[in-house]
Amino acid sequence: MIVQPTGTIPVAAAAIVAGNVAVFTHPCIMLTVLVTITTTAAQAITFFDNTAAQGAVGTIVGIVPGGTAAGTIFALNMPVINGILIQVNAALAAGAITVSIC
Repeated sequence: MIVQPTGTIPVAAAAIVAGNVAVFTHPCIMLTVLVTITTTAAQAITFFDNTAAQGAVGTIVGIVPGGTAAGTIFALNMPVINGILIQVNAALAAGAITVSIC
């Protein structure tokens, strides 16, 4: 079954370095993650099904490994109940991603 994305959300490394990033705050399906700028080696980007104030806890719904090259697409197709949160990573010196949702 092909699912049509309803939106895309770009996220830069600077936002992830600054703190947890609430990418989307409603139930959805996290379809894909496109790496648009190569990520810092050994510094993963971790996605949680949780946008509550307590931060990066709950179910992990996606991980972009450190050192992932620009142009890499991760097809996740993960249902998300509480919204999508990217965990803060102060050591992420480079990288950018685009998340597609429906």
